[in-house]
Amino acid sequence: MASDGRWYPPELHPGTEVRSDEELEPKAPLPELDWAWKRLRFGGSCINCGNVIEKGAMGWHNPEIKKVRCSLCPPRPEMAHSDPIGGSSAFREAQRRGDQRWQKGAVGEYLMAQHLHRELTHGEVILSDRQLPDSQANVDFAVVASSGIWVIDAKKWAGKIEYKSTNFWGTKMGLFVGGKDRTPSIERIYNLVIPVRQLVPDWSVPVEPALVFVDGDWSDRATGRLVARRPYQHGKVWIGAPQMITRKIKEPGYLNIDDVARLGAFLDQALPPR
Repeated sequence: MASDGRWYPPELHPGTEVRSDEELEPKAPLPELDWAWKRLRFGGSCINCGNVIEKGAMGWHNPEIKKVRCSLCPPRPEMAHSDPIGGSSAFREAQRRGDQRWQKGAVGEYLMAQHLHRELTHGEVILSDRQLPDSQANVDFAVVASSGIWVIDAKKWAGKIEYKSTNFWGTKMGLFVGGKDRTPSIERIYNLVIPVRQLVPDWSVPVEPALVFVDGDWSDRATGRLVARRPYQHGKVWIGAPQMITRKIKEPGYLNIDDVARLGAFLDQALPPR
């Protein structure tokens, strides 16, 4: 009430700061932008660092604001893709133990990583050196492609590699390296495959196990397969040189490019770096 005995609105008091109607209205919180990791049809420039992203490359896209980010600039820190170099954990073990066998394993995984990244350039997701849930075991490589999920165990063993019959009738086959029966190694790869299968219970998504010999000394009888890039298959496990396995990975399959990106992002979170 003023000195004249009348009531006036509070904002007319001499000491009141006048604000516009827009300032008086509560502001709605900014919506969280919906970014998707996908193949960029038109490319563009990253809104964060300015790097040019080529047409068809993988990156972050927001359809609402029609902007893109490169793979090095995730929209939020928790989206950052942290992938170790292939062979990292084996290299650390080699240093800790002073064991050349671990050193050889690290080299094999590193060379396999180089091969995968060189050959798989059409949206495949390559995860290197990942730890299985609730386990001390690790997967050398998990690859998501149109053909499915590939669980790859990379080996760099010395000696002649032979996949041959172990009986007179040729009804039983085995894997031999340097004359030693390595067939049990094929079965052990399921210790890696089954935990990954448990993460992805949708049986329409294939989970393919592969035992890969990097820089392997293959027997003469494998020459035709090496030239044709056709791996052996023991049960459901693919066995071969790197070029044989990547040929199988690149075969068309059930998953489209968006499925591959989503499933790859899921496994990236479910299988942490070793």
